[in-house]
Amino acid sequence: MTVLTSIRSRLRDLVVAAHPGFRDVDLHYGRLEADEVRKISMFTPAARVGIFGRVQSEFLPTGELKIMPRFAAVAIASSGDLLESTDTAMDFALALAATFAAWRPGAAQFDDDGNVTSPALLGVGLPEAISVEPSPAAELEKEGIALWGCLFTVPVVIGVDLAKEEASGTVEISGLDEYFEVPEDAP
Repeated sequence: MTVLTSIRSRLRDLVVAAHPGFRDVDLHYGRLEADEVRKISMFTPAARVGIFGRVQSEFLPTGELKIMPRFAAVAIASSGDLLESTDTAMDFALALAATFAAWRPGAAQFDDDGNVTSPALLGVGLPEAISVEPSPAAELEKEGIALWGCLFTVPVVIGVDLAKEEASGTVEISGLDEYFEVPEDAP
């Protein structure tokens, strides 16, 4: 399992554990299409989580690559009229934002007995740029279905830190024996 799929799975598990008010929580791949949302709306409030959009990246001075995947958790509500559905979806999206603000996606996970169930994910940062926004879809709104999304970025550093890699070897200084007398028992 790659680091991105691990984060995505942890995200789903977090939403399930922290928000029991959702009747249905699952992973999603790509855009949510109207027909799919209609099917999901039969079991609302519901949430779909996944990676949203293009994953940006930049090289760090150390030689490592920092990727910035944007994750999304979309709250879907269909509870009466559009205003009531919107309020429900918005409340869930705000609650998700608060949960993600306190989340440590790279931390090791433990069961109730203290056993490690999932090791730490090295190089995984804390959620950044958390936002909550509506996802208007006119044809779904006519049916009283509302979507609100919580989006955020989790920076991930991958690769080898070249500065540390080079510094961990033995440093050999040559040419000093011309100026200093090196003892016979020197290592």
